[in-house]
Amino acid sequence: MKESIETIKRLWQNPRYKSLIKLGFWLVFFSIVILMIRGANQMSNYSNNSDISTQSDKVKDLANYQNYEFTITITDSNNLITKLVGTYYQNKHYFTCNDKTYYYDGKTLYEVDELNHNLVKIDIVPWQLILYVWDHTIIDDYISQAIPDSETTYNDGNTVNKYHYDTESDILFVKDISTNKSNGIINRIEMNIQQDTLYNVIIDYQHINNIASFNIDYSNFNIIEKSD
Repeated sequence: MKESIETIKRLWQNPRYKSLIKLGFWLVFFSIVILMIRGANQMSNYSNNSDISTQSDKVKDLANYQNYEFTITITDSNNLITKLVGTYYQNKHYFTCNDKTYYYDGKTLYEVDELNHNLVKIDIVPWQLILYVWDHTIIDDYISQAIPDSETTYNDGNTVNKYHYDTESDILFVKDISTNKSNGIINRIEMNIQQDTLYNVIIDYQHINNIASFNIDYSNFNIIEKSD
């Protein structure tokens, strides 16, 4: 090591070698900088991938759905179809059904009268079936209590799981349920529900946990009771 230093000192005295030594030092310096930048980028990519993986894991359970767009299609035994299309955002449902607009704040259901800026309270009893199926956390509970029947995996990455319930289940009104997953994330639920008649319910989810903002403000609307 001492001999190497002495050699460098001796060469440093020669203007020609002095320039070469300076160039060598700069090359080593820039090489170290490039290696440090590459290492930082790799760490950043690893961190980003970990974040994406973590977010993906969080979104796999229905209970972790924070916002989404939905379409609920309900078909009764007489093939009468009811369809709800809307958005779930900040624990509230905004949707249309039979050409009318509705708003559910988690406690009260309203029909929205845009023309007169009114929120008209709706009797929630006739909507009980819908309340059973549009709350994703409740459906998550349905699935956790179900008995697995089958799992089919397709070449496009989709997976369909089918479940049923035994006669001692607390969820007697749900006869069976199936889930469709894309890349491990549930984007469709189908179930058969027995009440006064048999209902087939299909729920499609879109843009799960991917809604950056949703701007509907009913704070200035009048809340009124529905007239008979």
